[in-house]
Amino acid sequence: MKRQTISDEAIQNGKSLKHSLVKRAKNPPSQINQLRLQAANALCKLRELAKSDLKALEVLATELRFHVAGLKADALQNPNHYGKLISKCATWPAFVSAEKEIQKAQHDFAVRFGLGADAPLNYRGKKQWSRNTPEVRAALMLIEVAKNHRMKLPPLNRENSRRFWRQIKPMFISIYGKNFETHPAFAKGYNTKVGGDGLKRSTWVRKVITSNMAQAFRSIARK
Repeated sequence: MKRQTISDEAIQNGKSLKHSLVKRAKNPPSQINQLRLQAANALCKLRELAKSDLKALEVLATELRFHVAGLKADALQNPNHYGKLISKCATWPAFVSAEKEIQKAQHDFAVRFGLGADAPLNYRGKKQWSRNTPEVRAALMLIEVAKNHRMKLPPLNRENSRRFWRQIKPMFISIYGKNFETHPAFAKGYNTKVGGDGLKRSTWVRKVITSNMAQAFRSIARK
């Protein structure tokens, strides 16, 4: 019986492999995806070597600098085309430099192309939300987890931020627990808080965190 099971499994695996090969033959990867796989494979190998080989690290850094500089030059030559993507991104490849002129040039580039202006989260305005806030960190993490679990949620914006929080709150409870005020993510920031509104301290702190979570989603939401 065991041999028969193994045999059946081997046959099934063979059929699956054949199906995958046939499907791949009918729908070969696009040129872009082929290049992406080749580039990713080469860079991964270089990164692994760079962990212990100084020459590999030098080659990797040089190649990345060259292509980042080229990407910026191409964007400046064709701003309308590149701007369509840059404005939707929160980050963009750039140099970290000790030269103040280069630092200013990177800032000017971000402003010129409206970096983050059309991103899923709010990056506009002088006063921006901070990842140093525990509730903001929790909100960003919850959005990422919900995305990975393909949870059906509407696009986050200022108008639906409170409803968004209510919908995602069960996931928050499952991750941080019912007594989330004792979770390390929040305990440190609230260990000096005293009770209020005639409530027991733990109940009051949970109420404050819940209110701050709702505000965190509002602050990171686009208008």
